[in-house]
Amino acid sequence: MADRVTLPSSMTPTFRTKASASRRLAGLLAFALALTSSLPATAWAAEPDAALTPTASASPSGSPPESAPPAPAATDQAEPTPALSEEPTPVATETIAATGTATPTAASATPTATPTPSATATATPAATATPTATATPTATATPTATATPSATPRLTTSGTTSTTEPLTGYRYTIAWSRLYAERDAGSAVRTTLSTNTKLAVTERTLVDGIWWVAASKGTTSGFIELSRLARVSAPVAFASTRNVTRPSEIREAGTTDAPILRRVYARTRVTSTSYVLDHLARRWIKASFTADGVKRTGWLPYWHTSTLPAAVSGLWTVHENTILYRYAWSGGPTVRSLSDGIRADRRESVTDTNGISWTLVKVGSTYGWVRSYLLTGPFRQYVWNGSNPVTQQYTNYWCVPASVQTELNIGLNRYSTSYAFQQSVYAYGRQNMGYSLQALGLDPQSWARSLNYFSGGRVRYSDVTYSSYTSALRSGVYRMRSTGLPVGLLIYNGGHAWTMIGYTASADPRLTSNFTVTGVYVAAPFRAWTDPPAGTYYTAAQMSYKLTPYWEAERWTRWNGRYTLVLPG
Repeated sequence: MADRVTLPSSMTPTFRTKASASRRLAGLLAFALALTSSLPATAWAAEPDAALTPTASASPSGSPPESAPPAPAATDQAEPTPALSEEPTPVATETIAATGTATPTAASATPTATPTPSATATATPAATATPTATATPTATATPTATATPSATPRLTTSGTTSTTEPLTGYRYTIAWSRLYAERDAGSAVRTTLSTNTKLAVTERTLVDGIWWVAASKGTTSGFIELSRLARVSAPVAFASTRNVTRPSEIREAGTTDAPILRRVYARTRVTSTSYVLDHLARRWIKASFTADGVKRTGWLPYWHTSTLPAAVSGLWTVHENTILYRYAWSGGPTVRSLSDGIRADRRESVTDTNGISWTLVKVGSTYGWVRSYLLTGPFRQYVWNGSNPVTQQYTNYWCVPASVQTELNIGLNRYSTSYAFQQSVYAYGRQNMGYSLQALGLDPQSWARSLNYFSGGRVRYSDVTYSSYTSALRSGVYRMRSTGLPVGLLIYNGGHAWTMIGYTASADPRLTSNFTVTGVYVAAPFRAWTDPPAGTYYTAAQMSYKLTPYWEAERWTRWNGRYTLVLPG
């Protein structure tokens, strides 16, 4: 049963009356005297060392001697709990719960491993009835932040260093990064680094499973995670003879930051033995060449090279407006512009590291490089004048009516674009099909007959099949050269209709049968779908993926499995 100490009403200080100062002072002194007489003397008279410092005689188990409190944990020795050397400030009315005089239990008497003992156990022996709330104010007796320092000092490297390995040379950041003052992401930041920042490195250290690299940028040094860095790769065998396509440099290492050993001119032939990848995954080759009778070796940008030049010849035609470059490099200086139809004398060709073929040509008295696909054979014919309408189909299945309208516009110099004309062609074509079909489109026979009918007999077309792509293309070119009229092409296995409006060849088809078709120009009726603009040029190789064998899925037809054209003449 806890005792209660109740102050007499005559001793309770009050400030509501106008008593004299001496009377109020006497009351306060009487209150203090009554309070101290009711408490054990040892709670206030003990010296700080005697009251708070554990003695060597403290029993590890059972009840400790009454003269010594339980021993605190060893970590408290660094900063002892402050002694209660001053009287607590009394309050107006107090209810003090005493700890009692019974024998302390084992739980209260045995020291524990808790680094911060309670304020009651530290300040007052358990065997003495000590007011808990008054004698040991928690806020002042045991400051939480300072009373329990860590047993092990905090490591500046955020853990135990496992291993350290030397690094040399440079590394580059692969993303936005930070350079820290210590091997710890929680330490101060020396500087921030943007992508592809070059850093000099000296070593790497494994800390808590993370590799940290000692690095510096200029005069600023620090630490960065290895995962944030990229490096030049180890050499890989690469035996090749290459052609330098532009002015370049041989360097000491496979990086743009390495010192330059020597300049290299365009069209220099070099021999490589290996390559490395730099921090941007660009390839550098270990190249050798002879200059001024001396063999030079170093690292050369692979993207500055090409295959060895192959000799070509013949006057070829540029089939669209383009640029003549000084080097086989679209990012380099230009020589002049080339207009569609200009003749160019070919000299040699190379293929760069992007797979682009370039041809060295002479235009007039000027030499330069042009992309090879822009050059066509020596002979070129183009039957569309650019003004006659290339019409578009009005429905998804009127590709043949629109092609008929375009071909008559070009061949007869018409300007028809009407819906009614295409509708009439479709109606006539459905009545002149080669076979009865459920599909809504027209077939090659109805295409040819519509051209003949709606031209009033001024042109004569027929549907013709071939067993090979080359034969079909050569025949189409020959008929166009003979008549000056466009040619109908059944593309995508007969599923769509295009019109051939020009071509290029190695020779004039009317003068010799020894010619090769190098490309064709087309006009298409369905730009709203995937068709190209009128006048688009396809090389013969590219066109082979468009002009494919006809196939009618509903039934057998005479066109099935064969290359089919609608030819004039």
